[in-house]
Amino acid sequence: MDARSLVFDIGDRVTGWGRLVRTPAGAWFNPPLAITTVGYANGRPPPLPSHLAVPIEGADFDAVTDRYERDGHVEGWATVTGEWLDPGIRVEEQSKRAEPHRDVSSWTVPPCPSPPSGWPRGQMHENLDFDPGDLETTGAALTFVLFRPSDDQTVLVVAAGDPATVEARLRPQLGDRLCVVPSRWTKAQLDQAFDYLRARFTQWGIYQAGPRVDEGGQPSIRATLVRVTPEIAQWANDHPPGLLSLEPWLAPSHRS
Repeated sequence: MDARSLVFDIGDRVTGWGRLVRTPAGAWFNPPLAITTVGYANGRPPPLPSHLAVPIEGADFDAVTDRYERDGHVEGWATVTGEWLDPGIRVEEQSKRAEPHRDVSSWTVPPCPSPPSGWPRGQMHENLDFDPGDLETTGAALTFVLFRPSDDQTVLVVAAGDPATVEARLRPQLGDRLCVVPSRWTKAQLDQAFDYLRARFTQWGIYQAGPRVDEGGQPSIRATLVRVTPEIAQWANDHPPGLLSLEPWLAPSHRS
């Protein structure tokens, strides 16, 4: 995807799912950040906006899910669509729709041909013990993921920068329970992309970033952030397609 398609500007229509918060000081829309469960001695405290929240106009705090109110503060979850004010949103549509579907890899079919007799069977939901040695530190192996063709079949899939070295190290340990695929990227490419993102977490409004492995066993770097700006889009487009995955909380909304 061309990252420029995720960029929006003042007056554009945007949409996102998150937490609405109203306090005596105003109203905000928050990205769906993880909420730590804590035992409060005096009950749950009044809700407050996060550091990544944007101001919001026209939100309906009665049309939310999981509504909570205390001491004049109110919060709830909703999907909001409206005009981008930079910063902030003027609400045009609001609904109680649940969290949007997120692409999650299904690690069930190893991306290698199965042995003639099929993938070996073992214990139910079994994990595999193996010693990778220095495969990761040298870049010979980029990722290790357990694929499960069935409840009693477990296969280690390795995206390898140096397949021959990975085979020599792991095949004697795992036999037919090993699947090695050449990585599309080098360790240096993945590390450089992640390090660049990590150095700009605050500047770019990033709240999650790290490696991702797809259903073909291939690694990439995924970043979840508030929005994609022209600067971010330009940087992302300078990388080979597939190396990076940007998942903005707020994205352009186009009327059908």
